[in-house]
Amino acid sequence: MSWWQAALVVALLTPCACSSEAPSNLVVVGGFPTCGISYIYGILESHPNIVTFSIQIGALPNLQTEFEESVFALARALQVPTGRPLQEVCHAEFKSQAPTFRECNRLVNTIRGWYNMSVPATLVVSDESFFEKQMLASRWPGKVKLLLSVRDPADFLWTAYNFWALPGEPKANNQGTRTVMKTHVRSPELFDELVLADGKKEAWAPRANKITGQWFDQIKNVKDVSANLLFLKSEDFTENLSASFARMGSFFGVNASLFSYKVAQSRSIGLQTRYEISGWRPMLCSTRHFIYSKSRDVCQELDSFGVHYSACLGEHDECVDPVPGSYTTPIPRPSLASLQEPAPSNLVVVGGFRTCGTKRIYSLLESHPNIVTFSIQIGALPNLQTEFEESVFALAKALQVPTGRPLIRVCDEFELKVPTFKECGRLVKKIKGSYNTSMPATLVVTDPSFFDKGMLASRWPGKVKLLLMVR
Repeated sequence: MSWWQAALVVALLTPCACSSEAPSNLVVVGGFPTCGISYIYGILESHPNIVTFSIQIGALPNLQTEFEESVFALARALQVPTGRPLQEVCHAEFKSQAPTFRECNRLVNTIRGWYNMSVPATLVVSDESFFEKQMLASRWPGKVKLLLSVRDPADFLWTAYNFWALPGEPKANNQGTRTVMKTHVRSPELFDELVLADGKKEAWAPRANKITGQWFDQIKNVKDVSANLLFLKSEDFTENLSASFARMGSFFGVNASLFSYKVAQSRSIGLQTRYEISGWRPMLCSTRHFIYSKSRDVCQELDSFGVHYSACLGEHDECVDPVPGSYTTPIPRPSLASLQEPAPSNLVVVGGFRTCGTKRIYSLLESHPNIVTFSIQIGALPNLQTEFEESVFALAKALQVPTGRPLIRVCDEFELKVPTFKECGRLVKKIKGSYNTSMPATLVVTDPSFFDKGMLASRWPGKVKLLLMVR
């Protein structure tokens, strides 16, 4: 038994110091990366009757009771709308309990998105791996609603193999446990060897590995943690979005029609099964069949919760290996010239030379509640022009459809494209001034000498609006 499983057993057998029942409008959302969980967070944040904390928010050391008391109090306050900011709940409930008061304020400061304070709302506490981190699911057994996002087990393992470094492999600089093409080698054949070894090779054991093993154990054990549980099949968000919204609305106790289709359709759920690091080739069908044979118990468990993977259950087999040689040439990375996507209509480049009043213009733009501006002279880092354009376009499109969510969450759609994800995060940190997140806004990319420096105007000819200050 691993350390986290032992901790889970202890947590399940240890009564919580707080004996009150969890509010009916409290939901824990969990899952693992590459299973669409960030995509679901974005959809939840867009709903006017759902309040979400940051991803992986949890109690500070030795403050589990204070954490639960704070979350419960905030959830109850959302059941009876008063229009008052949630910060006031902390003062009213815990002003004489300093540790809980501080914990309550910390949580309020992590709230994401915008919500309607005049109507009842559901509170969402989200954690991508709430068993591994000994999060809410282990501390509040049977008390809260739990939502878990899952995907086909073979696709999950193939993605994990391409996405994360294997035990014993070197870690690339600044990439943590993620794979990097110059450091790690991946192929369908090597993956097949690892899978067919069925845990006998030290490099990887799918059902015992620290990352992938938790995915299987979570599904097998979650039924013992809470009776109020919803599994969401991530593939359904690309095949039947309306049905997924309906299930979520019923489970969260909110109007499903208020989930934003525009937000859902503007984001990538990240369920690709071909990766550059393995030559854009799919896993072998023989590998897929073997994984299904070893994970049938998990698929049967999922089936009992209404999540049906017919191939994993052995009902039919549609897998066909590509014709040899048809995949020898990797899909080329698109060049800047091939990017035909038109720039969003709310994207403007402002430039000019110093002493021509450009700084004055910048200050005026920053002061407008419907204009979002980057720092002066913001531009792409070397060899990241495509990632820069993708990030800027995505941020501008997000501003066209106001959801109230912080722009940093837009970057989550690039979680599987590490360079673009990092570039998007860099740009968001360069935003100046404040803006109204509940209304459409224009995004301004500013550079006083964008012709001289070969900046945006030369890279996106005819794609964007340009403003040039002269004297």
